[in-house]
Amino acid sequence: MTKLDFLNTIYSSILNKKLHHSIILESNEQEILEECGKEFERILFCESHSIENDDCSYCKLVNNNNNQNLYEVLSDGNQIKKDTIKKVIARLSLTSFQSNFNKLYIIKNGEHLKESAANALLKFLEEPPKNTFCLIFTKDITKILPTIKSRSLIYKTESKNNLISGDKLLNFYTKKNKLQLLEYFLELKTKDRVSVIDALEYNFKAFMRINFRISEWIIEAIEEVGKYNYYILTLENLFYKIIKEL
Repeated sequence: MTKLDFLNTIYSSILNKKLHHSIILESNEQEILEECGKEFERILFCESHSIENDDCSYCKLVNNNNNQNLYEVLSDGNQIKKDTIKKVIARLSLTSFQSNFNKLYIIKNGEHLKESAANALLKFLEEPPKNTFCLIFTKDITKILPTIKSRSLIYKTESKNNLISGDKLLNFYTKKNKLQLLEYFLELKTKDRVSVIDALEYNFKAFMRINFRISEWIIEAIEEVGKYNYYILTLENLFYKIIKEL
């Protein structure tokens, strides 16, 4: 799933008051994990639980890294020790530091949990305090203890390179998923010219099978990207045309 898919899932769970107390997020890119964690935190603590930053007091606290109801668990070298987890549990057992009663702890490298630390965490996950949520990052889900995984919901996000690989543009178009189309083009705009042309050429061939007009727009965009150093506007125009075609 994409980052937006994950955040939309979290958003829906919060609105329906069905957010699971423990979530494992796997990605091979630390940047994606950090971005998802930040937005997860902001949506959870936002006064209206808005999926977009509505500049409420809690959104400001999160954006300024001043959320006192967040506890981040970092590795000591390449391991997370039992004492570290015990300190987290002790803190989370206290009353919320701010008026928002939610509490969140993020374990940045779940694969670094020592067995003793994982077992201490397991006891906490079995009987979590009310309105206390755990988000575990990992680059390798196979290194997380099965007992931790069995008590968590597991999500895997695609790398940013995978987002524009293959016929993803066609796939998002046929699903009429505007959010994924937006994310696709936002990521495409960060790529070098060769990568952009490669991605567009692949999708040109894919669209030839189902929508000749879009395939023509894509080939026009390929020609413009090849000619000009600044091609962001070309990609934006292509995005708007495809959105209108839905």
